[in-house]
Amino acid sequence: MRNMATILLQSQDNFVLLSVPSQNPLHRLLLSVVIHTAVVMFSKMSTSLLQPFVKMLTNPAALVDLYVPTMPDDILSHIGTAIIGIGTYYECPNGHPYVVTECGRPTQKFTCPVCHEDIGGINHQPVPRNATIDVTQRGDRTQRGYALPAPEKRSSDPAPERQLSAIACCLIRILMHSALFWTSNSNTLASDAVKQLMKSSSSAPQVLLSHLEKDFETLTKAIKRNELESSVLVHALLQHIYYSRSPQDISSASQLQTSAQRSQWELEFQSFISPVLKNMEQNIKVAMKSILNDDKKRIWQTDAYCA
Repeated sequence: MRNMATILLQSQDNFVLLSVPSQNPLHRLLLSVVIHTAVVMFSKMSTSLLQPFVKMLTNPAALVDLYVPTMPDDILSHIGTAIIGIGTYYECPNGHPYVVTECGRPTQKFTCPVCHEDIGGINHQPVPRNATIDVTQRGDRTQRGYALPAPEKRSSDPAPERQLSAIACCLIRILMHSALFWTSNSNTLASDAVKQLMKSSSSAPQVLLSHLEKDFETLTKAIKRNELESSVLVHALLQHIYYSRSPQDISSASQLQTSAQRSQWELEFQSFISPVLKNMEQNIKVAMKSILNDDKKRIWQTDAYCA
């Protein structure tokens, strides 16, 4: 770990002063993940598979027109004409589609599962800012760049994305948000580039910290572990990335210029980290035992010093 840390110290351009609003236990865990992510990605900058994360650390503006990993696809464009005739289609205020079956006019209110805006309606009248759509004329509306809703509107329920498992999707988002959090703390220019990528007018570090909190909440549900054990899994993943040789023949997929390249990259990355997920229970168990032993040693040393 000492050798890894010198990577940041050797280059002033790579070293930033990170801060979080408060030093509660979760924030300390998140900060350790952010620093570990930066150390590993800066040390592996030439690795093809890691280029999406490297761009987030060095040039986030370059991602604005690319298909960023784990971002949602436009579901209707993939289903196509197979769904025509089973109801009337609507969009929530943020453009997320849903269907009202039977007569096609809403009689109940719900919450959009993506952004938590009101959808549906009462007495056959849709709620405000919901509109019908013609799926045959709609076209593909998959967004490029960063396309997750604001942290407070994201669901914390684990969910897969395309062929990514729920756990893999969550881990990738943690690495992404960690890299962007690091970058947003670098300087004003870098922070502005991150805000542009995320289409946000709020403070980039604060928004990203909130996204990381949401990611960890999701991960704890996905693996049925607490926050400390979840952070241990992320550190095990980063250790695997640092010490393992990743595939070198996916340079085109890492460019993320098409949705197909994004899907290919996600499959390659999921395959690359599969040993960590396969041995997840053992990795967590060994790490937690080491942490417990360190705590016992620290208590013993404190008692000896006081005596």
